[in-house]
Amino acid sequence: MGSRPENESDQYRIHTHSEDLVACGRCTDAEQFEAAGQVHEESVQVLPRKTSVRAAAARFWIAQGNGARALALLEEGLNQSTRSVPLTTLLVRLLATDSDAEVRDGRRAQRLARQFMKAGNGQDPSVLGAAAAEQGETSWH
Repeated sequence: MGSRPENESDQYRIHTHSEDLVACGRCTDAEQFEAAGQVHEESVQVLPRKTSVRAAAARFWIAQGNGARALALLEEGLNQSTRSVPLTTLLVRLLATDSDAEVRDGRRAQRLARQFMKAGNGQDPSVLGAAAAEQGETSWH
């Protein structure tokens, strides 16, 4: 993808631009998606503790059907920031709904959702949505 930006601000700007191109449908062929994936990976390397960058990269890989890569990104991020609402809700949704049986783990999704809700995050709409997805996977009541 060329040389890396010299600072975190430039990398974040490139990451955001790539995310915008994917979101608005301007990436239309495999080469463009590959380039966008490289930007997401580089952004996570340069900005490993920036939750929004990691969450965007995970969403990108989920959309590309690569739940295993998204799972790795989310787990790495939660090892750094265990109370991250965006990373936890994405992880619960991924574990509850991914089409890949190797990634999908309803019991783990249930356990994470319960722990996170008990920690005081039960009123956050994104947490409730992830818990609903998890409930659909496990028939948890």
